[in-house]
Amino acid sequence: MRVFQGSVRADVGNIMYVYDHIGGEFDKYRSEIGLCDVLALIDEMGRDIHVLDLGCGTGHPIAVRIAPMVSRYLGVDNSAPMLDAFKQNAPAAECRLLDMALVARVGGCWDLIFSYGAICHLSRDGQVAALTAISGLLKSGGRLLFTGAEQEGHCTGSVGPYVDVIDHYSLGRAGYTALLEKSGMRQLWAEARDGGNFTYLYEKGANHALDRQRAVRTQACARPADGQRPPVRGEQMTVEIRQMVIADYDAAYALWSETEGMSLGDDDTRDRIALYLTRNPGLCFVATVTGGIVGTVLCGHEGRRGILRHLAVKRAFRRQGIARGLASQCLTALAGQGIRKCNIFVLDENPDGLRFWEHMGWYRLENNYRTLQHLTDARG
Repeated sequence: MRVFQGSVRADVGNIMYVYDHIGGEFDKYRSEIGLCDVLALIDEMGRDIHVLDLGCGTGHPIAVRIAPMVSRYLGVDNSAPMLDAFKQNAPAAECRLLDMALVARVGGCWDLIFSYGAICHLSRDGQVAALTAISGLLKSGGRLLFTGAEQEGHCTGSVGPYVDVIDHYSLGRAGYTALLEKSGMRQLWAEARDGGNFTYLYEKGANHALDRQRAVRTQACARPADGQRPPVRGEQMTVEIRQMVIADYDAAYALWSETEGMSLGDDDTRDRIALYLTRNPGLCFVATVTGGIVGTVLCGHEGRRGILRHLAVKRAFRRQGIARGLASQCLTALAGQGIRKCNIFVLDENPDGLRFWEHMGWYRLENNYRTLQHLTDARG
């Protein structure tokens, strides 16, 4: 069995560790890249618009300038220290702590969505899911402005004293266009802008032919008895992540039983899980689609370090960002309780699990000791 440690924000290889530690000092490293382009769009679109800023940071330089000009401005970031500074810098704006992988949860209809140096931190699969969700949040005629390399690939960058530790991914110009056209978006321009940053601008328009194709595919997909069906490629899927309750046990246990690489035992009975949920309120979650459970995670801590258990997603719903979203929800909840580190135990015979956690930025703890166990006198 391998022990992985993850970041509630503790590993320098994890981007949120970097941004959390820079916090309000990020202003020293943030240039005015993007401000001119956003101002130009405001002049064109007018001020009676709703603006969504993904990866808003501390609010400098864009939110500080733009928020007082428009009807609504919402900044979204996954760094609590950044948002603390944002609230001070841009009091005219709203803000929300949220992982970019869960952007669909923002909801609403937006006239302008932009992201400078944020979407590019997601993996390629993560960007596909996020951009598909983002296009669903735009009004017809709405604009999407974001940065990403012109060529497909991966590189590392630096922020302040953290050198070459920030991952950047790109689908490339052709990849972004092919993806967004499926969601009824058309490219207005794509070019190197301020400081050489390659920037994309897309507009959402009606695409009735696409809507009809999706409707036909949806009708042709038979629904199982539980009301769920696997997602159709290219179709938007609404995933809700909520706290787990004991009424979820039967569906959760059925999922655990069919999940490869998951070990179940005496501690997974209904009574033991009920005790675990009571002991760890607000830390365990399920993901649902059309009301049915498609993912779970258990999380707890002993006052110093968190532990994740039973992260599972139905096979037909994998590669949609659900597992990442569940894990992120736990890390955010742990951070809210002052817990800075989190571990997970992964069986050596679960290679898919090992690869998943390493891809998520968790690292193996190669310790010179064995895990020992002793039973107490507790019964049940």
